[in-house]
Amino acid sequence: MTGLIMAALMLTQVPYRWEVEDEDLLLTSLRSPKISRELNLTEDQIRKINEIRYSYASKVVDLRAALQKKHLELNRVISKDGFTRAEIEPILKEIGNIEADLRLYRIMEIQEIKRVLTREQSEKLREILRREMRIRRRAKPEKD
Repeated sequence: MTGLIMAALMLTQVPYRWEVEDEDLLLTSLRSPKISRELNLTEDQIRKINEIRYSYASKVVDLRAALQKKHLELNRVISKDGFTRAEIEPILKEIGNIEADLRLYRIMEIQEIKRVLTREQSEKLREILRREMRIRRRAKPEKD
Protein backbone atom coordinates (compact mmCIF):
# COMPACT_ATOMS: atom_id res chain seq x y z
CA MET A 1 0.00 0.00 0.00
CA THR A 2 2.88 2.37 0.77
CA GLY A 3 4.24 1.91 -2.77
CA LEU A 4 0.85 2.82 -4.25
CA ILE A 5 0.68 5.93 -2.08
CA MET A 6 4.17 7.00 -3.07
CA ALA A 7 3.44 6.42 -6.75
CA ALA A 8 0.23 8.45 -6.52
CA LEU A 9 2.04 11.25 -4.70
CA MET A 10 4.82 11.31 -7.28
CA LEU A 11 2.32 11.43 -10.13
CA THR A 12 0.42 14.29 -8.61
CA GLN A 13 3.49 16.33 -7.69
CA VAL A 14 4.94 16.33 -11.19
CA PRO A 15 3.48 19.16 -13.27
CA TYR A 16 1.28 17.71 -15.97
CA ARG A 17 2.84 17.70 -19.41
CA TRP A 18 1.25 15.41 -21.92
CA GLU A 19 3.77 14.89 -24.63
CA VAL A 20 4.73 12.33 -27.18
CA GLU A 21 7.95 13.42 -28.85
CA ASP A 22 7.20 12.31 -32.40
CA GLU A 23 3.69 13.73 -32.40
CA ASP A 24 4.81 17.01 -30.90
CA LEU A 25 7.62 17.30 -33.40
CA LEU A 26 5.23 16.76 -36.29
CA LEU A 27 2.74 19.32 -35.04
CA THR A 28 5.34 21.94 -34.17
CA SER A 29 7.09 21.39 -37.49
CA LEU A 30 3.92 22.18 -39.37
CA ARG A 31 3.65 25.51 -37.49
CA SER A 32 7.06 26.58 -38.75
CA PRO A 33 7.03 28.93 -41.74
CA LYS A 34 10.37 27.42 -42.80
CA ILE A 35 8.88 23.90 -42.92
CA SER A 36 5.76 25.22 -44.69
CA ARG A 37 8.02 26.66 -47.38
CA GLU A 38 10.09 23.48 -47.54
CA LEU A 39 6.90 21.46 -48.08
CA ASN A 40 5.54 24.04 -50.53
CA LEU A 41 2.25 24.25 -48.64
CA THR A 42 -0.40 26.31 -50.36
CA GLU A 43 -2.31 29.05 -48.55
CA ASP A 44 -5.36 26.78 -48.63
CA GLN A 45 -3.41 23.92 -47.00
CA ILE A 46 -2.07 26.25 -44.31
CA ARG A 47 -5.60 27.52 -43.64
CA LYS A 48 -6.98 23.96 -43.39
CA ILE A 49 -4.15 22.86 -41.07
CA ASN A 50 -4.76 25.88 -38.83
CA GLU A 51 -8.50 25.12 -38.70
CA ILE A 52 -7.76 21.52 -37.68
CA ARG A 53 -5.29 22.66 -35.02
CA TYR A 54 -7.71 25.16 -33.51
CA SER A 55 -10.62 22.71 -33.45
CA TYR A 56 -8.54 20.19 -31.50
CA ALA A 57 -6.88 22.81 -29.30
CA SER A 58 -10.24 23.73 -27.80
CA LYS A 59 -10.96 20.11 -26.89
CA VAL A 60 -7.48 19.61 -25.46
CA VAL A 61 -7.80 22.69 -23.23
CA ASP A 62 -10.99 21.26 -21.73
CA LEU A 63 -9.42 17.84 -21.20
CA ARG A 64 -6.30 19.30 -19.57
CA ALA A 65 -8.49 21.31 -17.20
CA ALA A 66 -10.44 18.16 -16.31
CA LEU A 67 -7.17 16.32 -15.77
CA GLN A 68 -5.86 19.01 -13.43
CA LYS A 69 -9.10 18.85 -11.44
CA LYS A 70 -8.74 15.08 -11.09
CA HIS A 71 -5.16 15.50 -9.88
CA LEU A 72 -6.39 18.02 -7.30
CA GLU A 73 -9.10 15.59 -6.22
CA LEU A 74 -6.54 12.81 -5.90
CA ASN A 75 -4.26 15.05 -3.86
CA ARG A 76 -7.13 15.92 -1.55
CA VAL A 77 -7.99 12.26 -0.96
CA ILE A 78 -4.45 10.98 -0.43
CA SER A 79 -3.50 13.85 1.86
CA LYS A 80 -5.97 12.71 4.51
CA ASP A 81 -5.20 9.89 6.90
CA GLY A 82 -6.77 6.51 6.31
CA PHE A 83 -7.85 6.72 2.68
CA THR A 84 -8.71 3.47 0.95
CA ARG A 85 -8.02 1.92 -2.40
CA ALA A 86 -11.73 2.23 -3.15
CA GLU A 87 -11.41 6.01 -2.81
CA ILE A 88 -8.41 6.51 -5.08
CA GLU A 89 -8.87 3.78 -7.68
CA PRO A 90 -11.80 5.45 -9.50
CA ILE A 91 -9.94 8.77 -9.56
CA LEU A 92 -6.84 7.12 -11.02
CA LYS A 93 -8.98 5.39 -13.65
CA GLU A 94 -10.56 8.70 -14.60
CA ILE A 95 -7.10 10.25 -14.90
CA GLY A 96 -6.09 7.38 -17.19
CA ASN A 97 -9.21 7.85 -19.30
CA ILE A 98 -8.59 11.57 -19.70
CA GLU A 99 -4.95 10.93 -20.63
CA ALA A 100 -6.12 8.37 -23.21
CA ASP A 101 -8.57 10.91 -24.65
CA LEU A 102 -5.78 13.48 -24.91
CA ARG A 103 -3.63 11.00 -26.81
CA LEU A 104 -6.57 10.05 -29.04
CA TYR A 105 -7.22 13.68 -29.94
CA ARG A 106 -3.55 14.23 -30.73
CA ILE A 107 -3.49 11.17 -33.03
CA MET A 108 -6.73 12.18 -34.75
CA GLU A 109 -5.44 15.72 -35.24
CA ILE A 110 -2.32 14.39 -36.93
CA GLN A 111 -4.40 12.05 -39.09
CA GLU A 112 -6.59 14.93 -40.28
CA ILE A 113 -3.57 17.12 -40.99
CA LYS A 114 -1.92 14.33 -43.00
CA ARG A 115 -5.01 14.19 -45.25
CA VAL A 116 -4.39 17.82 -46.21
CA LEU A 117 -0.90 17.01 -47.51
CA THR A 118 -0.08 15.54 -50.90
CA ARG A 119 1.87 12.29 -51.08
CA GLU A 120 5.03 14.19 -51.97
CA GLN A 121 4.57 16.58 -49.06
CA SER A 122 3.98 13.67 -46.66
CA GLU A 123 7.18 11.99 -47.83
CA LYS A 124 9.14 15.25 -47.53
CA LEU A 125 7.70 15.78 -44.03
CA ARG A 126 8.84 12.29 -43.01
CA GLU A 127 12.35 13.14 -44.20
CA ILE A 128 12.31 16.39 -42.23
CA LEU A 129 11.07 14.61 -39.09
CA ARG A 130 13.74 11.92 -39.38
CA ARG A 131 16.38 14.62 -39.72
CA GLU A 132 15.03 16.51 -36.71
CA MET A 133 14.85 13.32 -34.60
CA ARG A 134 18.50 12.55 -35.40
CA ILE A 135 19.47 16.06 -34.37
CA ARG A 136 17.50 15.77 -31.12
CA ARG A 137 19.00 12.39 -30.28
CA ARG A 138 22.50 13.74 -30.75
CA ALA A 139 21.71 16.77 -28.59
CA LYS A 140 20.29 14.71 -25.69
CA PRO A 141 22.71 13.97 -22.86
CA GLU A 142 23.24 10.27 -22.29
CA LYS A 143 21.73 8.75 -19.15
CA ASP A 144 23.82 6.53 -16.91
